[in-house]
Amino acid sequence: MTTDREMAKLYANQEEAIAALRAIGEPDIADRLECCAAVRRERRHGDGWPRLCRSAACMWCRRPMMRGWWHGMCQWTAEATSSLAIIPFHISVDLPDAARRLRRALRDVRDRTARRRRRWRDVSCAGLIGGDRLALILVAHDGIDRREVEDVLHCRWSDLVTKSLEQEEPAWAMSPHDAACLGRRRRGIEPLRIVVMPQHDRQIAVPEVAPLPVLV
Repeated sequence: MTTDREMAKLYANQEEAIAALRAIGEPDIADRLECCAAVRRERRHGDGWPRLCRSAACMWCRRPMMRGWWHGMCQWTAEATSSLAIIPFHISVDLPDAARRLRRALRDVRDRTARRRRRWRDVSCAGLIGGDRLALILVAHDGIDRREVEDVLHCRWSDLVTKSLEQEEPAWAMSPHDAACLGRRRRGIEPLRIVVMPQHDRQIAVPEVAPLPVLV
């Protein structure tokens, strides 16, 4: 159960996110967050489910959205041999930009390794970057030992940690600035998503062409 002190911190964080949204010229999203906070503050026991703004910038609406994405990713990799890679992101960029950079870097590492080790063509990744700037990445690696996966990724991220998936979840709490930047995208939690699908060999059918006549 959330205590009054914790709720006060949530409302304060929401107000800062609202101010950040107004500062970057997004008054409509700020109004939605303000309305969502007001409804929750005035809610009494028995009032039923509160009206939701469904914005990723909202402290309350963001949490179930991130959990839904994360649980879906866990189910996606449940049938494969998978490991959890925890990657800190130290560069001071917006969270969506951090996710985009990490997505591209993971794909590059997988593709370069697949040129030397063909079994890496089937390696895939799915994860989210949280408000604490820790990316939780599920790596599906059937037929590949976890130590090998760790060695390959460790060459790119020296402070990476790999382990079995337990009760970890991406951090949904984030700074008001990151919340405002995420809400401004108007794409929910999708900008925080990191997905790298396995490679597929493309079988291109080459039509048979009759040889041209040769004139002598």
